[in-house]
Amino acid sequence: MKSYVRSKKIILITLGFLFALLPIITTNLSVTAGSNNNSSDYSDIKNLDTENLKIAASSVKIYIYGNSGWVNFETDGNCTGNGTYSAPYVIEDLVISGGSGSCIWIENSDVYFRIENCTLYNSGVFPHAGIRLSNVNNGKLIDNNFSSNDMAIHLYYSDNNTISGNTADYNNNGIFLYYSNKNTISGNTANEAGISIQFSDYNTITGNTANNDFWGISLSESDHNNLSGNTANNNRHIGMNLVWCNYNTVLGNTVNNNTFWGINMRGGHNIISGNNVSYNGDVAIELSGGINNTLSGNIMNECGLLISGTFETLISHSIDTTNLVDGNPLYYYANKVNLGSNNFTNAGQVILVNCNDSLISNLNTSYCYEGIALKYCNNNTLLGNTANYNDGGGIFLRWSNNNTLLGNTANNNYQGIYLYGSNNITISGNTVNNNYVYG
Repeated sequence: MKSYVRSKKIILITLGFLFALLPIITTNLSVTAGSNNNSSDYSDIKNLDTENLKIAASSVKIYIYGNSGWVNFETDGNCTGNGTYSAPYVIEDLVISGGSGSCIWIENSDVYFRIENCTLYNSGVFPHAGIRLSNVNNGKLIDNNFSSNDMAIHLYYSDNNTISGNTADYNNNGIFLYYSNKNTISGNTANEAGISIQFSDYNTITGNTANNDFWGISLSESDHNNLSGNTANNNRHIGMNLVWCNYNTVLGNTVNNNTFWGINMRGGHNIISGNNVSYNGDVAIELSGGINNTLSGNIMNECGLLISGTFETLISHSIDTTNLVDGNPLYYYANKVNLGSNNFTNAGQVILVNCNDSLISNLNTSYCYEGIALKYCNNNTLLGNTANYNDGGGIFLRWSNNNTLLGNTANNNYQGIYLYGSNNITISGNTVNNNYVYG
């Protein structure tokens, strides 16, 4: 009996010793294929066969430089395929900790490859990532899982890649493209991480989920991109933020319950259509600083449209009554005269630019951003309207002269009746109570 107990203790001590050594054995293992000065952190182990990759997968980093690096990587038994369209190189089913570097880093490659079903975590700070592609084309990143990375996926000067079905939640940054064109980003989740695209054109961003971050999906100085069917809800600032972006299509997205803006568009010649942009803290959709944007078929509940910019930009947009604010049509008119009741049937929100000699009467434009907004509009009468609970202003006149406001109600707005750069205004018999800043 004592001999059995003694043997059992020896076995347990031996196992404990092996487990204690395991982190030392596996730390900083990496696979390096190809040659480049950037590979110093990836040079501990030059060659691992497939079985060794599986055994040490919890800490193996991979660095591949150039098409020849892929050849060496496959020759050493670390992946399958030959780099053609029909037989791409395949890296799959690995669990990799990045430590101070990227979990998988590929540079200067244009062969076809696929990375799928890998778990990639704990990469180093920018520019490192769970998967980092630098000057890389023709890759597919599919169904991978990223966590605790500074960036989950980082593309740098990399074109014609596919990023699909990945889970990139709870990283500092989810998916980041920089000077990278003609990529497809589809069906990924990047909650509390987001999708950020800078200086990148002709990308397709579709069916992704980016909730609960500072902003969900962000584009900067990026043109001709297609954003469709994405969800960007409950972000702390903006759901979808496009800054100095032109010729983009924003179609059929769900952008709800963001703290300030739903969709912020700064740029021109964009199409924003069929989106549900509701219950955002201030503005559903903002158009700022660009010309010739087209809005149609958007649904905005308890928030509305804000347009700002120069006179030329304000009159240039195409915004029709298929856009709904609280279930009622949004009326945007530019360069019109003698508008009357028939032009504002069941209005949810009214925005007039350079419209003169018109009558706006007996409307209820509540629960949007600016209930009734006149910009560069003269000689109009606003009579008996109700504009309550708007996050911007109930009735807002900007650079508009010789207008008359009679018997309107503007309660519980951020600002009740607000005049900016507007002269010779008659204000009589209005009710303006409980507004946050000004009556």
